Amino acid sequence: MLRAVKDHCLTPEQAQELTAYAKQVYYPNRSYRQLLNSSVVKGWPQDQMARLEHYFLTKSRDLKRLDAIGLLRYYAGRDTRQPGRRKSRGIHNSFQADGSWGWDYVRLLLGGFMNSHGVVTLEQVLNGANRDPALVKTMLPILSKRYFLLQWARQHKVACPKDVLTSFIQHWEKEHQIRDRTRWLHASGLTQRTYGMLLAERALIHWMTTQGQSHFGLKRSFVLEWARQNGVSFTPGCLDSSIEPTEQALEEWIVKQGPRYFGLGWSFEVALLREVQITGRAADLMEKGEAK
Repeated sequence: MLRAVKDHCLTPEQAQELTAYAKQVYYPNRSYRQLLNSSVVKGWPQDQMARLEHYFLTKSRDLKRLDAIGLLRYYAGRDTRQPGRRKSRGIHNSFQADGSWGWDYVRLLLGGFMNSHGVVTLEQVLNGANRDPALVKTMLPILSKRYFLLQWARQHKVACPKDVLTSFIQHWEKEHQIRDRTRWLHASGLTQRTYGMLLAERALIHWMTTQGQSHFGLKRSFVLEWARQNGVSFTPGCLDSSIEPTEQALEEWIVKQGPRYFGLGWSFEVALLREVQITGRAADLMEKGEAK
């Protein structure tokens, strides 16, 4: 409740009312749904009730569920045939054995939003996106390359100029017909903070690629410069014998391997989920019944 007050979703008085109500409920029956159905909340204005429901949906944490998922993921990541050795992970596995990075992934999937069919979780949205082979095939190299560009920018502390960012956001919202930002964010399962972060990244990438590498004093692409500065080069057998080891072939190989191959904390599934959210396709997936 204190967090809801801090986030200006509840007043201190409302938080006290809900806390007092929760204390009267037998602890196994305590839940966010129970609070929403309480006589306390039912007496509030409709918009306040809707705001609290969205807040619980996007910010609440089911700690017992997180613990259970974390435990299962931990043991799933262990190689029982060779004690002490971890299983190899593909690009689609977003969890670390110690759970340090995986928790964020789990919490992300527990988020969601409301649509005409009721509560939608981001896990449902992701499942819907993954059931579109064409989307996955198209976006994998695009999202992988974007991450390498962002890595190069972070290493060199390159930031998008404020006026460029402002112009980009205006153009983005016009292109995607975002007239009511708050409603659009709710329909996509995004918070204002995440929305701003994702657009800032896209604006930076768009600005970098529009300016070109020569603007930054580079003779090679951003991906190849990232590779050079991080000691990445061709290794024996990494390319098919029929492929000439050119710089273009090296860049394509790096992008195909993906950031996790080089030890970077990246998840294609998270990136794909963010892609369908920021482009507004998350709501479309659910409205069309593609994700169930």
